[in-house]
Amino acid sequence: MEPTQVLDNISRRPGHPGRLSAVKYMERLKKAQDFAQPAMASVQQRYEDNANKFRLQPEVFKVGDKVWLDVKNIKTPQLSKKLAWQHAKYEITAIPDALTVELNVPGNIHKRFHVD
Repeated sequence: MEPTQVLDNISRRPGHPGRLSAVKYMERLKKAQDFAQPAMASVQQRYEDNANKFRLQPEVFKVGDKVWLDVKNIKTPQLSKKLAWQHAKYEITAIPDALTVELNVPGNIHKRFHVD
């Protein structure tokens, strides 16, 4: 909401006492906003720079590549997950975006996975 919209709702008379205090209040709010916006932008930029400092670029895959699937969160009847049939290389069937691949996995396992 713009400050002028608030002032118009207070009173239409120029000499109304509520209008004068509202004008001062809106000027203080505008000064505070003008001070806070650049400070907030610089803090957000610093936060983004620190967050991206140690991130690695994702590995680039092509359709048809075979990749290992991390099976630590997949339930198997085997005592050892290394012996389960799910522990294998799967072919990439699609790449929806840079961080997601679709694998040709059998059964009722979800087919889209995040690239780590």
